[in-house]
Amino acid sequence: MGCTKRFLVTKAFGVLALQGFRVNLGPEQLSDALSTLESLIAFWNGKWIRLGYALASDPEEADIEAESGLADWAIQPTYMNLA
Repeated sequence: MGCTKRFLVTKAFGVLALQGFRVNLGPEQLSDALSTLESLIAFWNGKWIRLGYALASDPEEADIEAESGLADWAIQPTYMNLA
């Protein structure tokens, strides 16, 4: 199936909304969340947790519309951890 990085970020914000947090998804919030996602994946890679994620060479240059590269089984755990 696959998913975009935007999908992961949006799902993470959705999890937070279910917990009662109010989040306004403006460009800055999306960019910050994407940077956090990239950093999370880089941290996991350093711990030998490899999910096939298409990690950007610079978290600040990541494309939110890019395919994540995650297998179907890794999508939900990734956005839950991001949240």
